[in-house]
Amino acid sequence: MSNSDLTSKLKNVSKKDLEQIEKAQDMLGPDPETMGFIKNMFWGNFREELIFPFPEENADERARCDALLETLDTYFKTEHPSVEIDQNQEIPGWVINRLFEMGVCGMIVPAEYGGQGFGVTSYNRVLELIGRNCGSTAVMISAHLSIGCNAVSLFGSEEQKQTWLPKISQEALSAFCLSEPNVGCDAQGQETTCVLSECGKYYIINGEKKWATSAAYSCMFTVMAKFSMTDPKTGKTYGIDFPVITINDMVNAQYFLIKHFEIEKLFCVTGGSMGGMQVLQFVANYPNKSKTAIPIACSASHSAQNIALNELGRQAIMADQNWNKGNYFNTNLSPAKGLAVARMAAHITYLSK
Repeated sequence: MSNSDLTSKLKNVSKKDLEQIEKAQDMLGPDPETMGFIKNMFWGNFREELIFPFPEENADERARCDALLETLDTYFKTEHPSVEIDQNQEIPGWVINRLFEMGVCGMIVPAEYGGQGFGVTSYNRVLELIGRNCGSTAVMISAHLSIGCNAVSLFGSEEQKQTWLPKISQEALSAFCLSEPNVGCDAQGQETTCVLSECGKYYIINGEKKWATSAAYSCMFTVMAKFSMTDPKTGKTYGIDFPVITINDMVNAQYFLIKHFEIEKLFCVTGGSMGGMQVLQFVANYPNKSKTAIPIACSASHSAQNIALNELGRQAIMADQNWNKGNYFNTNLSPAKGLAVARMAAHITYLSK
């Protein structure tokens, strides 16, 4: 597999042959070294050097995490109002302040920016204890850390890190803005857009959010939005031409993983909705690789009526004047009305027997 442009190095080759060579290169895919762990799996490559050896926390971090867990355990047994939070549907401000005081809200932020510098293992140990005592608090902390703090830590500029990490690790929460009036929590169907300004210095966000997690207590907002991805071959936005990934692709990637680990047979494969469809595909592709299977909220076959309703939804979307053959991103419009009709049709299938 190679992503190098062989055609530029070849001489005395006809245009037709060059086109065939380019197509062959596309089929082979890019060099494994240019792709991450998951994308390599879809190409049948297992780059174990990207994930092994499995990360372990050092002795100092382990000891600090143990101390935090002990403090948290005492707090949940003697102070935390789990029942009141569920009854009143609100987490009191004093609870958030206590979590900041104990260092929970900055535990994955690097120490140089005011956090604990914990890794993923310690983070999961702490979140497990919180979730065991209060699910609502666990969701709040998880959104704050994994979406807010982690996004800035991993992808923020140095200026952004210095500005925001000390604040969101010691003073105020970060909000998560996903849900929208027309698409709910469908991350793929987001109508909010993000475009780079003409000067190239700023991003302009346009859209509407239904609510934002922890907004009332936050100083920073992480906003989910659509951003244009350009096809390097055409110089145009991908749109509907973005490479298709199927259920079969997902299942084959999972198979490569268990094959690499030399797992002869799984005890059970299970999943719901799209995960349920993966279960069915897995046992169809690899019938001897799992002892049992539990597909949830899915079906092995469609009735004629179900197929018809599915096509009705597709046609409703494509009939919307803003469909534009699937290339509607650059118009700053989306087939919202068609999507609404498609969802109504889908809702009928959910309620039918």
